[in-house]
Amino acid sequence: MLGQSASLARVGLAGVCGVLAWGVLWSAPVCGQPREATDEELGELLGGPSPEGATEEGAGGFFDPAKLVGARTLRINGTLDATVFAPTGPSRLGEFGFAEAGVGLYFGAPVYEDRLYASVALETGAHTGSGGARLSIETAQLTWAPVTELQVVAGLFLVPFGLEDGDHASPQNPLVTRPLSFAGAVVYPGTWSDAGVSVEALAAWAGSLRVYVVAGNLVHRRSDLREAQGFVNQAQGLVEGLETVQQAHSFSGNLQSRDATTLRSYGARLRLNKLVSGLDVGGSAIAGQHGRRGDAIGLELWTWGLGAHVDLELGVMLAGVLGAVWPLPQVRAELVVLQEDRAVPVGPDFSSYAWQGRGRSGGYVLVVQPLVFDVDLVARYDEFEPDTGESGDRGLELSVGLRWRPAPGVFLKLEGQFTDAQGRAQTGGNSVATQAAVAW
Repeated sequence: MLGQSASLARVGLAGVCGVLAWGVLWSAPVCGQPREATDEELGELLGGPSPEGATEEGAGGFFDPAKLVGARTLRINGTLDATVFAPTGPSRLGEFGFAEAGVGLYFGAPVYEDRLYASVALETGAHTGSGGARLSIETAQLTWAPVTELQVVAGLFLVPFGLEDGDHASPQNPLVTRPLSFAGAVVYPGTWSDAGVSVEALAAWAGSLRVYVVAGNLVHRRSDLREAQGFVNQAQGLVEGLETVQQAHSFSGNLQSRDATTLRSYGARLRLNKLVSGLDVGGSAIAGQHGRRGDAIGLELWTWGLGAHVDLELGVMLAGVLGAVWPLPQVRAELVVLQEDRAVPVGPDFSSYAWQGRGRSGGYVLVVQPLVFDVDLVARYDEFEPDTGESGDRGLELSVGLRWRPAPGVFLKLEGQFTDAQGRAQTGGNSVATQAAVAW
């Protein structure tokens, strides 16, 4: 098994590196003429101010609720997608059927000039086998900007950790699937919205630093995800395949911390995306308590996590040298490492518990190479270690696909996903997926 995993790892890394090298060396002759740089890109290259109405980055899915816009009226935007999965093997754990459809709606409006902004993001999806659609409030927040260099957010917002959560919506995600290290509750619990307060310092020449406190924590969020999903999809199949071989989180999750709002998490994210045009590097950190001595288990349990990210758009970075934005590759990589305290039952009657440490880790590399006629070649290599205590719980995944933008705001995708012998038992085997998505 290890030999097969190592072989796939070498093949996956070689494939990603090959795509990157091919893009750098052959983008110009294969992809045609470069496009002209946009006004915003030129402004960044020249070091000048951003155009009127331009906004800073934040975490809010396809539409960022933290963005202050110049409009004085209610803003309504949204996304809609339809997805089809097809297994390529004889069986697929967690296969949810033929199709699913998702809808996201964003409502935002200024309350007082450009200083106070209110917004709500709703998300719903109809999945085969779920018995209907399920509506959820992804964000509901107030954003206050007393000065240009500072933003304060209060309410329900996406916990800012890395880049994947902010780009999880189908119009922004270049592939149909998401990396399993940051989705499916394997390592990091996927898209995580929580109530709290955050403060973000913005520096036009460097980037941003955002610190925050939220009501929940990583372990509770992972448990809530598993319990809340009535449908079974690819990510859920992965969770069930892993959790059936361990004492899950029933001994370290919300059963022992019934008032989870008293167990807060504290975190920060640094993004240096203004130092060099086309380059975003940074790191994230989070720590929180998910068990107390007063609980049934009688132990204090903590969780902390560290992450690092890099997002490189070669065409934008070299635009000043080349005089235009050539169709060079975009490369994104993220890494997350989590350490969790865990309570393990001991004794013949399981009447007491012992502390045990547990580490999770994962990461991915994503390459997007523009081709011709608004078609992109996309490849992603993903590796994760959920630390279930069982042999063969390490997973490897390689996805290769095409993304076509036939019109503004319209995205058509085709993807093939491959896992190794170990990962197949967890992710459900290889599959092919197609997706149509629109954004307005």
